[in-house]
Amino acid sequence: MSKATRRTRINPNGTTYRMPLTRNGTGIRIECQGGTATVFGDLIDMVGKLEDVKPLEQWLEDARRQKK
Repeated sequence: MSKATRRTRINPNGTTYRMPLTRNGTGIRIECQGGTATVFGDLIDMVGKLEDVKPLEQWLEDARRQKK
């Protein structure tokens, strides 16, 4: 996947990622609800739609299997 289409960037440690919110859709907002910071926006909607199909961990496991 090219950098232009990726939504995340790998951190210098090589094991974790970051996501520049200015490049990831519209309407990103953070609110505090019940004492917990909550994020809303296009990217969160995308994650929710993926989770409606199966857990994110299953997506990762399936992707690892396909690479073999």
